[in-house]
This record gives sequence, structure tokens and C-alpha cells, in this order.
Amino acid sequence: MRVHLLGNGPSRSTFRNRPEGEVFGCNFSNSHYNLTATFVADTNVIVEMNNKKSKIPVIIPTRLEKAAKNLEIYDYIPPLKNGTSTGHIAYEYLKARYREIHLWGFDSLWKDDCESDSPGIRCDDNYIKWRKKWEALIEDFPYTIIHTPAGVTT
Repeated sequence: MRVHLLGNGPSRSTFRNRPEGEVFGCNFSNSHYNLTATFVADTNVIVEMNNKKSKIPVIIPTRLEKAAKNLEIYDYIPPLKNGTSTGHIAYEYLKARYREIHLWGFDSLWKDDCESDSPGIRCDDNYIKWRKKWEALIEDFPYTIIHTPAGVTT
């Protein structure tokens, strides 16, 4: 079974559900992607989703359950650790449940920045830590397809 995980980088706009599979998002996800759920690990994201009356089910750490009072909780994830992004936690969750993972919108894998449509993301040098973590995770699970814009290799 395959799954698509949508990050928040600019290349997410190239997403096509081909080959077909379930679709999950990270943080602020757009409902037009027809998501099964979105992974959220930050309080500010949950608060904003509540304020906007989001209809997207969430997968969250238990510490956010109270803040997610008006949202549909799909499942729970462990809290973030230093040097880990919501995308990393989502990937680990999905690789335990699917045989093939397609990544879209994870531009920090090849770009030296954290450009994101999720407001409030602090970049600093997070992309360096995130990239190292991605390399280790993907090395451990070879059935990962990273979708990049034309001409980009990872």
C-alpha cells in the first residue's frame, strides 16, 4: 500500500495523486488536497486550525489534545525531539503502516532554506539538522520516492 506525505515547501504545488494512495499533510494543510489527516506537533498550529474551524482530522501528540478540542483527532504521535520536524514524525508514523511513501514539498532536502507556507516556522539552520535526520530515516526505509521539481536531484 502506498501513501503520499505533503510537506509545506513550494514544490508541494507539483503534487499529483499518482500513483494513487492515501494523502497526509503536515501542519497547515490545504483541504483541497483531500487529506486523510494532517500531522501537527505545535500548539500555535492547533490554535490556528481551531480558529479557522478546520475540518481536516489531526494526528497530534497527546499534550495537544486539550488545545484541539474542536478538531477531529485521527490518532496520536510522540512529541517532537530537538532536531526533528513534524515531517520526520509523520514519516516514521507512516513507514510503520505503508510499504511505499511518496514525499512532496520537502524542499529543505535539496535547498539551503526552510521556505514554507506554514506561518511561524523558524528556519535558522534547521534545514541542516532536518536533512541529516531525513538521510538517516530514508536510508532505513528504501521504499521512499522524493518528488522534486524538474532538474533537481537529491
